[in-house]
Amino acid sequence: MESLEATGEWDAPSKPAAAGDESDDDAESDDDDDDALCGRSRAEPDPAPAGSAMMKLGIGGAAQRSKCPPLHCTSCNFAVVRFSGHRWHRRADYMHFRNFAGHSYDLAKLRTKLAPDAAFAAYCCQCAWQSVDEWKPLDQWGTDPGGDGGAANGEVRWKKAAPTKAAGFGR
Repeated sequence: MESLEATGEWDAPSKPAAAGDESDDDAESDDDDDDALCGRSRAEPDPAPAGSAMMKLGIGGAAQRSKCPPLHCTSCNFAVVRFSGHRWHRRADYMHFRNFAGHSYDLAKLRTKLAPDAAFAAYCCQCAWQSVDEWKPLDQWGTDPGGDGGAANGEVRWKKAAPTKAAGFGR
């Protein structure tokens, strides 16, 4: 198996290839569609679900909203924001979240890297981001961000928010 360095393919594909689609050309990707859609969303962060103190630690797509507790990042010490029905553009990077989430929260600028996708939910704090379409368990001591996310220190370190922080979920 070739290493990622040898192939130069660092970005994970944004969606699996359809059966019979033999095009490996990156120019055929949906980036242009995402570029046209990003920043046009009026998405608001999701409020904390009721009964969130009893929920398991994890994140999920749009269909798992009621399972997802409010989260807090132990790396940057900010609340984790969740956007249902959206995913982060694959070109979103650490500096985007560093500049527009956390202490410098700017919802309009944060939205510029959100792409609509009904099955996904996009999560971020000031130092990490994730896009998921199915349940992903988290370890409060660190979870690999995988192909649909990233983290400044290489690990997503999100835990359940304390009850006093739950009211500020998404802000």
